[in-house]
Formats: sequence, C-alpha cells, structure tokens
Amino acid sequence: MIIVPVCIVSIMLIVRASGILSNGLPEAQLVFATETQTYISAMATMRCFVTPGCFPGAACRKGHPKKVRRKKKWEEQSFCVHDLNISREELGSMKSCLVYSFGIHQSYDWEAQVARIFGCEVHAFDPTMNHDTDLAPGVTFHRLGLQGVGTNMSQTHAEEYDAIDPDLLLSLDQVMTRLGHGRRPLDLLMLDCEGCEWGVLRNLACSKNSSTTVKQIVGEFHFQSSLGLRTEADVLIAADAVRCLWEERWHITSIEGAGAGRANWVYAPGVSSILHSAGMLLYIALEKIPSDEQTPAEIIEEMATLGLQIGDHAFKENKTLLLEKRRTLRTKLGLVARPKVKFDVWERMTEQ
Repeated sequence: MIIVPVCIVSIMLIVRASGILSNGLPEAQLVFATETQTYISAMATMRCFVTPGCFPGAACRKGHPKKVRRKKKWEEQSFCVHDLNISREELGSMKSCLVYSFGIHQSYDWEAQVARIFGCEVHAFDPTMNHDTDLAPGVTFHRLGLQGVGTNMSQTHAEEYDAIDPDLLLSLDQVMTRLGHGRRPLDLLMLDCEGCEWGVLRNLACSKNSSTTVKQIVGEFHFQSSLGLRTEADVLIAADAVRCLWEERWHITSIEGAGAGRANWVYAPGVSSILHSAGMLLYIALEKIPSDEQTPAEIIEEMATLGLQIGDHAFKENKTLLLEKRRTLRTKLGLVARPKVKFDVWERMTEQ
C-alpha cells in the first residue's frame, strides 16, 4: 500500500484538472490551491494541539493537576485545583472564586464538590435540561448554553441529547453580563457542551473586543462530526481557536485521553488522520500565563542567550553571575514546564 501525503495529492489534482500553463494556474485553480493549503495548515495546527509536547505546556501555579471526584469516574478531569485557592487569596477573604460549568446534563456532582471544597460561587448551565435553580449548596442552575462565533450549536449536538433552542444560546460575554459578572474574572470555565468548545474558544481567544477574563479552562474536546466538527469550515474555526490560544499565551496543564461511542465515529475530511485512536476525545486543562510572567519558551530562550554569553570571552568577568542566573532559570523552568500527560485512559479503552 502506497501512502501519498495530502499536500501531494492536492497538487496532483490541480495539475490533472487543468495542466500547468506557461502563465501559471487559472484563477479558479489558484483559489482551489489556496483553500487546500489553508485546510492542510489547519489540520497541522489541530494535530499539534492533540499531540503531547507540541502545543505549549506548563505546570500549575501551585501544586499539580488533580481530579474532583465524580460518580461517573470516566468523566473525571484533571485541572489545577490548587489555583482556585490562589484565586480566593488574590480576591480577598470576602470574595469567592467564580466557576461556570456548561453542559451538565443530568449530573452536577462535580459542581457541588467544587462549591463545597473550594467555596466557589458555581453556575451550572444546560439548555436541554429543566433543573431547579438552586441545584445544590453554592450551585445555581441556568437553562442556557454557549454559542461560539461561526458555529450553530442548535445543529451540532449528539443524538442522545434533545434539540437545542437557539434562543437559549448566548456568547460567554452575554452570559456573564446577564448574570451581573461582566467585570468579574472567571476563575474556571468548564466546557462539556458537545462541540461548542471550538467556537467558544475562538471567540474568547481571538476576539479583541471581549471583556471577559478567564483564568483557567477545563474541557472535553470533540473531533467527531456529530459533536462539533461537521464540515471543513468547522475545522478551520477549531484551528483558528488553537492558533489564538497559542498567541494569547494559553498553555496546557493537563491532557488526558478518552473516547466517544462508536455511533459518533464519523469525521470531516482528514480529521481522523490526526487522532491517536478511533473515537478519540481529549480532556484538556489550560491556563493563561500573564504577560508579566515568563512562559517556558521564554525561559528557554533566555537560557540559550545566557549559554552563548557564558562561552563568550567578552563576558568572562560576569561568568559567575551568568552561571548563577542560568541555574535559577533552570530551577524556574522545572517548576513551570511540566504539564500532566496521561494517555493510558484511551489506550486501555482501545485494547478492549
């Protein structure tokens, strides 16, 4: 079996369709070539996001990623739990951390645990359910869902869920304004909204007009057609979201494998080629590194510069100082550059 790279196939299709002319390709074929290259670039971006060690990673500000227990253990996700305590300390003793959880369906034990353990003000959302407003101590329910720019969440949901009323879908900015949280930072955004995550993150990370400040994102990331990535246009939106997350200094703190049911193993063109197993889902936690703090990449770059200076005779008199600074940076790098990676979850699943 001969495997031909997608980019080569695209070029072959263009040449076969029109031939190579002395004055270049016809305009229509040039457009096709540009669109093909854009989609290939998007697939490369998505492949980086799902591959440990490619997308920038970082450690939690405090402690290590841990899980809050759920009745359905397979839905437990690791995130920087201790950073919620940091948020409370920064806010002061009179204020609580703020948590939004979208897509709770019939389970809200995680939300109740976060409210109880960390004293957070938790708001739970699902446009397909009719729960009581006072869902649990510290947890308030809202019959609302998230709508990201460029996506139609009323059409992108799993078959086991009810149809979604478009009137119940709002942007994150709109939800926070409606709840009176417009000027308040969101300490944790939990997304389990069956595909809404890509459009929501694109809106959050790419929009220059958003007034929302989110410190930590924890989400179930879907790649199936029935769960969000229905078309090539959806894939481009998802890749754009990943690109903006990178540019806005978001770093993965935990990435874990999971799986979708076989009924959902249908994909937009090329998407299955970036996955590590059939039906793959990912539980990913991300934190945004403030602009006044160094990212792991910036620390490495500074260490490289110091290494050149240490070997340069022009800096001989400052060598001791430079070596000490490099040791300090190496220690700092060890503290900030180790996200949690756990893929044995889906490896066990695919072996069965």
